[in-house]
Amino acid sequence: MVAPHLLSLQPAPLTSWGMFSGRRRFSDSPYIESVWEGVALHSGTHFTAADGTIDLTIQKRQGAMRLILSGPTSRAYQTDFEAGDEVLCMRLKPGVHLAFSNSKALTDIDRFLPNAGSSRFWLQSTAVAFPTFTTIETFAQHLAKLGLLKRDIVIENTLAGKGDGIHPRTIQRHSLASTGLTMNHLLQIRRAEHARSLLGSDHTLTAIAYETGYSNPGHMTNAFKYFFGRTPSTMRRLMAN
Repeated sequence: MVAPHLLSLQPAPLTSWGMFSGRRRFSDSPYIESVWEGVALHSGTHFTAADGTIDLTIQKRQGAMRLILSGPTSRAYQTDFEAGDEVLCMRLKPGVHLAFSNSKALTDIDRFLPNAGSSRFWLQSTAVAFPTFTTIETFAQHLAKLGLLKRDIVIENTLAGKGDGIHPRTIQRHSLASTGLTMNHLLQIRRAEHARSLLGSDHTLTAIAYETGYSNPGHMTNAFKYFFGRTPSTMRRLMAN
């Protein structure tokens, strides 16, 4: 197994997405990859992208907060939202999983977790306070100390290009156990994400396709449709608005 092609082009930041407006940042936590919060400007349909990771999303609708547990996604799917919906999404790093749950059973599944009052939710048998954009790292560390969040070092090392000494069957077993997806599928998602991060630059789509290892621009377009639900040109227009 090899890591995705390293890019010489630099990604551009994303602060708005389609009908949502908000802010996004990466995290230095060993459990969290990124955090995004935003508000829906009007009602509509949102394409949830494939990511191969678990997402924890707090949705605030008409003053009521709920936590959505989203399992690793293998392909894009549509979700509906209402004007004024507020969301805070924590994307876990690849291989980070819930210790008490089978990730295979969560793949491509969204599940509302029960509330424990107005400011907490139940995770397994523990009542956990809803985090904020600035307290996500403390929140994740708390879950890890409780033994609810676990890391898979095999997955981390493989995606970082450090899996040469690991038997392919071991990699595959860990990938399926932690994400419900094959390692090849995870690498394909990673490559598409690399390409997506460059759409905000002034480079042509053809240049981005070849730079990120696609055989041709059409190959990248097909990958975008499958993993993100939109073509590269459509996504570029959305990012420019």
